[in-house]
Order: sequence, then structure tokens, then C-alpha cells
Amino acid sequence: MNFNLSSPTENGHQYIINFKEQVVIPPGSKVKLNFAELTRSSNVVFDEDQSITIDNNLVFPTVYPTERTKSNDPFKPDKDTAGTNKFTIPKGTYSFISLLTIIFNGIRTLIIPSRQTQYIGTFQEGLRGVADNDFIFGLRLSSGDDEITSPFQNFMDFHMALSGTDKHLATTDPDFDVGFTYKKAGGVNGTYDSYGFTNDHIYHLCPRPLNDTNGDQAPIQNLIKFQSLNDYGNNPNDLFVGLNGKEYSNGLINAFTRTSGNNPPVLKDSVPTCFFGVEFSDTSARITWGRTTGGRSGIISKWTTQDNEITNMRFTTISSTDFVQTDVGGSPIAAPLRGYIQPYQDPLDVAQDRFRIYCRVLSLKSGLTEGRVLGDFNVLYDSKDHDRFFPYEFFVSADLTTGASATANTVNSQIPFVMGCYAKQNGDGVNVFGATFNKSSNGATDDKPNTMVHNFRFGFSDEIAKVFDTSQSRLLSGNVGENSVDYQFIRDLQLNWKTANYGILLENLPIGNRKNTTEKREGSKKMPILANIPSPFGTNQDRVNVFGDDQQIISVYEPYNVIESDLLNIDEISTNNMKVKLINMNDNTLAKEISKSVINFTIHQN
Repeated sequence: MNFNLSSPTENGHQYIINFKEQVVIPPGSKVKLNFAELTRSSNVVFDEDQSITIDNNLVFPTVYPTERTKSNDPFKPDKDTAGTNKFTIPKGTYSFISLLTIIFNGIRTLIIPSRQTQYIGTFQEGLRGVADNDFIFGLRLSSGDDEITSPFQNFMDFHMALSGTDKHLATTDPDFDVGFTYKKAGGVNGTYDSYGFTNDHIYHLCPRPLNDTNGDQAPIQNLIKFQSLNDYGNNPNDLFVGLNGKEYSNGLINAFTRTSGNNPPVLKDSVPTCFFGVEFSDTSARITWGRTTGGRSGIISKWTTQDNEITNMRFTTISSTDFVQTDVGGSPIAAPLRGYIQPYQDPLDVAQDRFRIYCRVLSLKSGLTEGRVLGDFNVLYDSKDHDRFFPYEFFVSADLTTGASATANTVNSQIPFVMGCYAKQNGDGVNVFGATFNKSSNGATDDKPNTMVHNFRFGFSDEIAKVFDTSQSRLLSGNVGENSVDYQFIRDLQLNWKTANYGILLENLPIGNRKNTTEKREGSKKMPILANIPSPFGTNQDRVNVFGDDQQIISVYEPYNVIESDLLNIDEISTNNMKVKLINMNDNTLAKEISKSVINFTIHQN
């Protein structure tokens, strides 16, 4: 006997076909599948409301400065809000692009101004030739829009303003041409008795430092440009720029003298104390790292807390000629000395709970006026080559976050860096440019602090997890200024349904085939399986209504090796219907995406 069973409209995964007369199946019969035609929508269908969560893995500050027993969560309105950072996707049918849009809008609901964050949701479709089905979404840095004033300001359009209070014997008035300028005024020539700190902090987290990958533009928000006030040939005296700590200068827990307020800068080894700095002039240049007591264990790479006194400075000489601007032929031109400091994070650290921040010193190659990728620069110094870095404990240590003596200021030191500017000669000075992080923008407070997110992941509820073939994303980073695919969640949805495998069950026939699932705890069990169909939409499929809202994908499967199964009936069977069920092979759940099916099979006596 041959059966050709067509499913009712819109339900090809579970149905009963009634017969007008009784069908009699002899004892000891066999059954085999001849072919199956399966139809599914290229759209995504949710039977229940779904949700996506944003789960913070590591953020700065790690706790709320005013309530240090609570972990900081920048995607909640405030520290007292309970619940999960999630948004809902209503049940229904979605095209790929409409689902991507609702996810993007959902991410934005978690990034409203009250949450004090500088990130914006991103989404793309069909990137780099993977047409229509490449699903890409995540977070990236934003300089703000109509809804939020971001604490992040992009390198390309922002001069680093200098503090009105953390300065001594210095003018910091804005210059019409070059932005804010530090200039020594009223000090003693020949010594560093003048200084000025930048007003805002530096955006130091960047997971991809000037690397150009996959044709994307590299982020440069962690690039700090410094240049002399005077042109080349007029800088015989030393200038100095360095990474200092604003909260460190305010005083953490231990008592010692620090550069702060309207006081002369603290000097060690005849240069200003700082964590990392560059001294330069027309004829010389050197790198310097701060150290504390303890010999080799006093280097910053060995620090277990930021709250250490800098007792001496260690130096490495570098080329000074690379700071001199040149024409395309390599000849010096009358222009300010110019260089770059770049604190950066190893890209592999994005997926880690601990990380290191290294420092580079760079100069632009001859003839260039700006740089975007590492190939545009000369690398004059890379601390990674010397095993020098800021360790994780520099940013996160118990004494400064949850210890008995911790304060709001010590917690805020987890986003530490400001630029310090120094000059030996009255009338000399520097300008600094870079991406900044304003801790007070948009009304942020220690109850709702502006936050840097080192890494996070998306979590997906059951049905959407099946669409993405995962219940959560890998660890991601939003600390890039562009839609970098390297740090966003990516899925080829077409690939997911192309690799889906199915099983066809005839539930009212005594078929004794066995199968298990991918769940290790479940053993193999007997089921009325007519046939298993491996990836039918990946091997043979056609599309109908290609340009419509309800695109259909049809696959006809014919088994290459026909498998006959015994019916375990020692007696005659009489029935007036057939119960058909299609399941996902991996977990035995209903294959609800199959909207229509035609099952053709034969029953014959052995």
C-alpha cells in the first residue's frame, strides 16, 4: 500500500490524516519512506514572547562608588533597580531584517540616558557578501546623539581641555587654531616646576590597537597626540607629557605627597612623577615608567594596587628625530614636534576577566599628516616588547573597591588616567588631543556612574536560542568606535536552517526504531520513526515568493539508501487515520518551522 499524506495549511509538523474507510495492515509488515517534501518559511517564527539579555562580565567601576557592596550595572537605571537587563521580542513572524531591527531597538531601550553609558546599539545585514542572512549586532562607542550626551568624545574632533584647578604656574587658555594649550608661565627656567592636567579622563580601553583587519577602519580612540607649542628648532629645552591619575592625585588611602592642585609637581630623578611618560625636545627623547620601593618588585607591572608612592623613575632612550615633521622627501619642516602615546589592550584579553594595558609611543611616517592604521606610524617604543604593562590589579584591587578604607574616590580610580603636561622653560608648552571620558556628563553621579564595559555577552531565551544555535554569545566588547565585526555577535541564519536535521514519526504505527538526543543524560529510546532526514534544506531547496514578505523554501528529500523498518505487529492492524509528527533530530522538539509537508511512504507485507 502506498500513502501520500499532505499536511493541512500552516501546519506541516504535526497532523492527523483521516481515511474514508478502514486501512488494514497485515501482520509482520514493513514500512519505507519514498520521498518527503518539506516547506518552511525563510522568516523566523516565535510561538511565545522571547527575550535577549545583556549580561555584564566586567565593567568599570566594578562597584557603585557610593554603595560598594553592590556590583555596578550600567544598563540599569540606578543601583537600586532589581531584575535582569533584558528586552522582549513579541511572539510572531519576522523577516531577517525585521528581527534585526527589533533587536537593535531593544538594545537601545537598555541604553537610554538614565543608564549613563556611552554605547550605542549596532546592527548590520549582509556584510562582506554574505547576502541577506548574515546577522550582526552588538554595541559600539558613540559620541552621543539626540537622546544622550555621551561621556565618550571621539579622537578626531576633540581637543583635550586642561583642568582649571590641577595646574601650577601655567596658562591653559584655549587657542583658536589648535585647541587648549598648556604653557609654562612664571616659573624658574630649567626645572619642571609647572604643570597642567587634562580635565577629563582618557579612554584607555581598546581591544584592537590600530590593527586593520577584514577591511574595517581601525579604532583610534585610545590614541593620544601630543605636540610642542613651538616649531622644530625652537625647542632646545625639555617638554614632558605623562599618564597621571586624577583620583590618585586626590589621594587614595595611603598618605604621601602627590602632584595635585595649585602646587609644584612632584619630581623624582629630575622629572615629574607619573605612571608612564615621554620627555622630548628638538634633540632628545626618552620613555619613563614610575616605580615604587622594592627593587624589581617595584615596577608597575608588579603592583597589586594603584595606591603606591612613586619613588623613582626609570628611563629608556628613543629616537627624537621621529617627532620632527617632514615633507614627502623626508626633510624637516617648520612645524611643532609631534608624537603619540597609545595605551592599548591585547585583543585576546577581551574574552578574559583579567587584562593588561600596554603602552606604545608612535610617530607618523614621513609626509603623512594623519594616521589610521599601524602601518601609518613608526613604533618608537612598545612596552609589550619589554614586558612592561599596567596589570589588572592596578585597576581592580580590593583595598580600593571593597576594603574597609575604600571611598568613592578610590573606586573611581578604576578609570584612572589623565594627561599631565610639563615644561622647563617659560613660554614653552604642549597641546594634547585624544578621546576623553567625562565622568560627569549627562548628569552622572556616584550613584549612577558613567561606565566603561570591558566585556559583556548576550543571552537568548529558548526559541531565539534555536534561531542563533546558541543560548549565549561569546564575550564581546563595545570599546571600538566603528561597527567592527570582530567584537559583535555574528550568525549566518541561512546556515543555521540549512544544517537543520529532522525525523518523521508515524505515531500510531508500531515502529520500533531507536534514537537519542544531544543531551548526554538521555539514553536511546524506542520511537515510531519512519525516517531521519539529514539537512534537507542544505542539499536540495528551491524558493518561492522570493521578493515577498513570506518567502517559502521547499525541499524534496529522496533517501539515497532506502531503509525498510519492521512493523512490530503480530496481529492485523485496522485504522482510519495516520498521525504524522516532524521533530528536530537533535532534541526531539517539534519542528514548528515546517509549515507544510508531503510524506510519501509504502507499507507492504514481508
